[in-house]
Amino acid sequence: MPQVTLQTLADDLGVSRSTVSNAFGRPDQLSAGLRERILTRAEELRFSGPDPVARGLRRGRVGAVGVLVDQGLSYAAAELGVPVPHRLSVTGFDDIASAATTEPALTTVAQQLRQRGELAGALIRLLLDGRPAPEPPRLPVELVVRASTGPVPPSTGLGCR
Repeated sequence: MPQVTLQTLADDLGVSRSTVSNAFGRPDQLSAGLRERILTRAEELRFSGPDPVARGLRRGRVGAVGVLVDQGLSYAAAELGVPVPHRLSVTGFDDIASAATTEPALTTVAQQLRQRGELAGALIRLLLDGRPAPEPPRLPVELVVRASTGPVPPSTGLGCR
């Protein structure tokens, strides 16, 4: 089943997205019958309600959001007029070669891929041989800070404009 969102639930019920949102957050704005109909259908579809992070992003009232993604997010943010890292910090994972050459250079989490692969191979060999595999060790990672991240602006704080 595809992910249920406010919009898909609204479309299913033939009401607006705002009406569905009000059923969860502003029940005084709806009749009791309509609210019950929305909540019943939401439960049937296993939809627990609006995502507070998405709401904050839509309203522009989130000071910080953690997203692991490649440098493409920086380009998309620039097209929307959201300066990186002044209003949005972008962090990648695996410290791929192009991370240092993008604009802005991408902050990433570096890990020892060769060591991780060798360990995974050894564990798989044990399992294929019918032997128990030990608890895998924690492998070190390193935060490589570059130009795509910055502090939360002091004037915004978390969760407020």
